[in-house]
Order: sequence, then C-alpha cells, then structure tokens
Amino acid sequence: MQLELKQKGQVYPLAVECKWRNKPNSDFVRFANDDQLKRYKAFEETGKIPTFIVLGVGGTPSAPEVVYVIPVKRFNKPIQHLENLEPFKRGSDGNFFFDREKRVLM
Repeated sequence: MQLELKQKGQVYPLAVECKWRNKPNSDFVRFANDDQLKRYKAFEETGKIPTFIVLGVGGTPSAPEVVYVIPVKRFNKPIQHLENLEPFKRGSDGNFFFDREKRVLM
C-alpha cells in the first residue's frame, strides 16, 4: 500500500506491505522471499519512499499474537532470527504512528 500523511500542507509518502505467518520456523521467520525484498528495496530507493513490512506472527491474520514493523532498508536477508526483529516489535492493537521527522512507522 502506498500511503500519504498530510499535515500542515506537507505530504509525507510511505509504503507498507502487510504479511502474516502462522508461526516462526524454529526461532527464525521469513518476512519475504529474495526477489520481493529486492523489489521493496528498489522501490524505496528509487522513489525515496520509506517502505515497511508489517508482519503479524501467530494468532490469526486479523488478530496476530505479535506484530513487527520492519523497515525494508534495515535487512539484506528476508529471513531473520526473532531476536533481530525484537526492536521492531509493536503492540497488536492495530494503531500505528508515522514519525515524519525520522521517517519511521511505529
């Protein structure tokens, strides 16, 4: 999804891809395949648009147990140990905030 935050006459674009995984494979989770990650990175770089993967894990697609908001630029491999994703863990209440200054989805 391509989104825009409009605030005080300024427009701040961002892109979000939503995914869900039933459960991690051991302590690892795949949030994309190799080609997808390359396309996400190219999209972000070409358009200068901050791009994120919102990954739900466990529970159901509409009510995941855990939610991660992963900045595409952060990882070069589409499979990560859960420990690496811990800084991107968010509440699963469905509320997000885009920090326009830092260009980070929280």
